[in-house]
Amino acid sequence: MKNIYFKIDVFKRELHFFSVSSPTKKELIHTYTFDDMMYMAEDYATGDYQKKLQGLYDLMMEQIENKEDEQVQALTKQLEKEFKKNIFASVCLSILYGTYQKQEDILNRLGIIGSFIDGISQKITLHIKDNIESKFSEITDLMNNFIDCANNDFQHTPERIFKSDGKYILEWNKRDENMLYSVSEFIEPLIYIFLAYLYIGNLKVFTCKHCGKKYFDNFDKGYCQKKMCQRAEEKEINKMVRAKRKADPYKSLLDNFGLYIRQQKHKLTQKNLSADVIAQFDDEKNSCYNKVKMEISIYQNSGKPIDDELESYIDEQKNYMKNLYDTLLSVNIQ
Repeated sequence: MKNIYFKIDVFKRELHFFSVSSPTKKELIHTYTFDDMMYMAEDYATGDYQKKLQGLYDLMMEQIENKEDEQVQALTKQLEKEFKKNIFASVCLSILYGTYQKQEDILNRLGIIGSFIDGISQKITLHIKDNIESKFSEITDLMNNFIDCANNDFQHTPERIFKSDGKYILEWNKRDENMLYSVSEFIEPLIYIFLAYLYIGNLKVFTCKHCGKKYFDNFDKGYCQKKMCQRAEEKEINKMVRAKRKADPYKSLLDNFGLYIRQQKHKLTQKNLSADVIAQFDDEKNSCYNKVKMEISIYQNSGKPIDDELESYIDEQKNYMKNLYDTLLSVNIQ
């Protein structure tokens, strides 16, 4: 099993996981956002990871007694593949199997001596089993508490987070973004430091209006950071802007004029005219638009209602652009 370490990027709200083989050699194996961590916590709660870990634990206790480990190795490899997409399950598996390997190594070394001394071998085996049982219980209890916290949208308290004799507060206060936290033997750092960052960053859980998934943020933005959800938010904003402009008689009048002259230009571009002709029309189009915009602004700023005089002026500008269209078309198309 790999020696797994992680560090947290506060600004990007990401956790980077590394496989470390020496103090100077580390390999990035995973990067997860805070939202990814929440999804994996939910997946752990609803999946059968704990049941499968229990099955591996039961097999370990049996194989320790029989002094065989082929089945343990085979099941661990199988679970490594099954747990690959859930970092919590992967770390729990790594810690449990790492503990088993260490205890088995002790058993193999001390068992040689114990086999010549009556009762020693049995005592060693019981001690080894106690160590594995203790580690499995520790993992189970910590994950149950963490899942309980996740099920309550991570509404935790400082006392609940920092209950490890200040051990992880000390590391947080160093504020070293490059610090690597080991989860090779204990899952506590992953759970408590992650929760600490949520608490100190004042991050809360909200539900995305588009995809329906939960996300972390300081306030309810309505949409999570997934690209499809950001596009949905942009469409919704544009829809609201259009509705607001439509409800405003002045803006609606300007928008209708703008649409008319854009349609005239679009028709002109379909006639394969030269760029100079199109540019000439474009200049006049922009000039007319600005004139109409200024005239409407005078009415809007003074609170004057739209009247026949304003509408007649806009019709004149439309007719001017229509005549320009016809003239350019007749002159430039043989």
